[in-house]
Amino acid sequence: MPSETPPAKTSRQMASSSFPRRTVSGVVAPLLGLGFGLASACKPKEGGGEASRAWNAANDPVILRGNRMLERRLSKLPQKEEVKKERSPWADTYWPSRVGGIAARWNSPQHYAFQTVLVGQADVQRMTLRERAQLSPAEKYDIFMGNYSYPLTTWEKLRTSPDALDWEGLCHGVAAASLVFEEPKPVVVKNPQGIDVPFGSADIKGLLALYVGYVAQNDVKSVGQRCPPLLPPNNNGTDIPVNVGTGFGRESLTECEDVNAGSFHLILGNVIGLQQETVIADITAGEEVWNHPIISYSAKETGERPPQATAAPGTVREKLMETQVRYMVRGIPSWKRENARIPISEETITYRYALELNAEGEIIGGEWLQPEYPDFLWKQAKPEFQFYFYKLKDLVEASSKSRFDDDLTFL
Repeated sequence: MPSETPPAKTSRQMASSSFPRRTVSGVVAPLLGLGFGLASACKPKEGGGEASRAWNAANDPVILRGNRMLERRLSKLPQKEEVKKERSPWADTYWPSRVGGIAARWNSPQHYAFQTVLVGQADVQRMTLRERAQLSPAEKYDIFMGNYSYPLTTWEKLRTSPDALDWEGLCHGVAAASLVFEEPKPVVVKNPQGIDVPFGSADIKGLLALYVGYVAQNDVKSVGQRCPPLLPPNNNGTDIPVNVGTGFGRESLTECEDVNAGSFHLILGNVIGLQQETVIADITAGEEVWNHPIISYSAKETGERPPQATAAPGTVREKLMETQVRYMVRGIPSWKRENARIPISEETITYRYALELNAEGEIIGGEWLQPEYPDFLWKQAKPEFQFYFYKLKDLVEASSKSRFDDDLTFL
């Protein structure tokens, strides 16, 4: 029998994170309200990252190849490609913790979760459909379950805090959910008491993001590593930093290797280029974690050079590359799914690196030629719905078949 209360917060490899802070202007600002900004900075990492030439086991591109053989020959990899439309990630807010995550009433003028009063069954029954539409995703799900003690809403308020940092949210859950679930459509479903409960696209996205990001127990495959934290303070109370070298040489610690440049190019060429699927990337190797789904890439050769002294064993030549990557960064909470993506939902970044090739033209290593490069790439399998979220499956299926077309946005 499924649990009727949400489970305790699960420790995850991919920490809670969100998007780089941006200014909101024009017609977008009124819809976002005061708390649902498009983006914010992300969770700092424990230490710094390093670039290395030949990859280790944690950087092996085979990890993310899926069910296909890995094509290692540079000449056989597409120079540019984008994910198939039906596999393209959808946009959404990062559900900031400082306003209550998915306990926040995004579709209401008073959306701060920590200032809202939970509504009893009798009051819910008296509400109009439009008034119920203004409740938070968590409240709606509790009502859908017929549970007016609001366990999910209460749990979400405890998980979040008005004192949370600006970057804290569900961007990792949004990114992972957008890769494995169809973008939800608005739907109205009945609860055990026969009450019509309206869910907008953003409501279902928020529920999926929370479930995938914090609760679901399923495999996360990643390429790239994080550095260990600083050593314990010395006798004077001063942190002793780990020596990770200059940033581009062999002197870096093995456990500090970020995704190798050669491994990165093979993942782009195989996963996006040949399979037209996508992966999630921590876009830069700085102290913050920014999880974004990659949408497309375009690579070009800018030169060639002989093997460098630190090249991977077996290298006969190196190709200099310049690759532009386009990725999903943000969206806005919206009732209809087509309104979530806005002109600034996507951004691009350019990486420069050298690919080390063997005599067969296979990529066997690589070197980053600039200090800005991806930290790690990852994917998460589609999870089964369990625990208190077992009826989320029914909601997702009802959404996929829904023909409900009324716009219940409060504005």
